[in-house]
Amino acid sequence: MLSDKQINIHRGKIYRFAIVSFAVLYSLYCFVFAPLNVRFSNDILYMYTALPVVMELLYNISEIIAISVGYAVVIYGIYRFGIKKIKGVFVIYITAAFLKYFANTVMSWIFSGVETNAVLSDILMILIYTLVESAQLAIVTFFAYRIIGNFGKKYDTAFAAAKKLHEPYPEKDSMVYPFSRLLDRKNPVLNSALAGGVVIAASKVLMRIWYDVFYTIINGLPSGAGEILLMLCYYLFDVVSGVLCYFVITFMLMKFFDMYLRYSSEENESL
Repeated sequence: MLSDKQINIHRGKIYRFAIVSFAVLYSLYCFVFAPLNVRFSNDILYMYTALPVVMELLYNISEIIAISVGYAVVIYGIYRFGIKKIKGVFVIYITAAFLKYFANTVMSWIFSGVETNAVLSDILMILIYTLVESAQLAIVTFFAYRIIGNFGKKYDTAFAAAKKLHEPYPEKDSMVYPFSRLLDRKNPVLNSALAGGVVIAASKVLMRIWYDVFYTIINGLPSGAGEILLMLCYYLFDVVSGVLCYFVITFMLMKFFDMYLRYSSEENESL
């Protein structure tokens, strides 16, 4: 077991990792992939090539990975430190989301020009998108808190009963990590990771339906099989985004647990 000071150091390392991850991934998203996608999509030399699709894929993936890292930090933080001691995670996540949308809007102004009568609506959209992303984080946090909290209560009850009977009982970490399988509904952190993947997939599908409904109202029904196939591909990617989110969260959780175990081992050797 680590002391409170050591736990704080461990938590600080997790926070710094989150900040660096957001900075790198959102910089790529806002200043590299998204602008290149706009350029390739509007340049007659590239618009009918694979480059616009590749750029769109890259900036979507970079965003999903960044969001997944945030979810992983929240899930691990709830498990390791408790929800009351990870307020900094939420500040980091929401600030990063706001800066992402703000930078994206500024880049749009640079490339497309600023419409004076649209500035207020652009700012409003930044706030709305940030709020939506914050709401998604709140949903993941709620499920993680409930899932991990229920596991903790059951563990504490079983541990107390075993102690009363003077029987050995495994440590909490050994019941959670290493993971026995890739998808385990009985594992509280993996089950929380699954909630993160579902939230991403569901939100993207719902936003896609919203967009398609308005697109259909304005432009009418799809004109051919090709357009329908393209729409289905987008929905498929939305679902795959949730799967990618789950894998990234799981991978990051493994790294965080390994970091804790390595730090614990180093501290024990120094004693």
